[in-house]
Amino acid sequence: MNKNEIDYNKYTEYLSKRDPKLGLLIKQYGIVKLPPKEDSFTKFIKIIINQQLSNKAASTIFSRLENNITKFVPSHIYNVDEYLFRNAGVSKQKTSYIKNIAKLFLENKNLTEKLENLNDIDLEKYLISVKGLGQWSSSMYMMFNMHRINMFTYGDVALNKSIKSIYNIDVKNKDDFDELSKLENLWSPYKTLACLYLWKYVDSDESFL
Repeated sequence: MNKNEIDYNKYTEYLSKRDPKLGLLIKQYGIVKLPPKEDSFTKFIKIIINQQLSNKAASTIFSRLENNITKFVPSHIYNVDEYLFRNAGVSKQKTSYIKNIAKLFLENKNLTEKLENLNDIDLEKYLISVKGLGQWSSSMYMMFNMHRINMFTYGDVALNKSIKSIYNIDVKNKDDFDELSKLENLWSPYKTLACLYLWKYVDSDESFL
């Protein structure tokens, strides 16, 4: 096995022993894997479009955008007329975020390599500092395109719904924060993989990301 390859069997066995409730999901669904990594710039565009939208709606908008804009490279995206985004259903605010990401890539030619070399804490801190990328967007990128396996995001509606249903923990309730922290400790250092099963439980179609 390549040193960068995720040993799903090993990690799911660990999670099953640590958390019996999660173990039941693992037994039910089998091995659930992260999707293959994509071009990093395109992935950022997908994530920005996906903000506060269902995966189905985001996928539809991205498909329209692909029809309007044939070249998904920073230099082209940065200069393309905003009406092409608007016609695809991308809001003015999200268009500005996407163009900002394009500018970031243009100003940092080795950005992808730079991100790869950062540890989880420094990486998340850097991504959150970028205009248009909050905690949710940063976590999604780290999970789905960098395969960082110990991530958790508090801002995902489907994830929060699953945790409330299975563990009776309300992520938004400060009184439940200690219980949520205990849960995260159970899943660490494989919180990302735990999240995959929680998304699966609520039948969330994470395939767009």
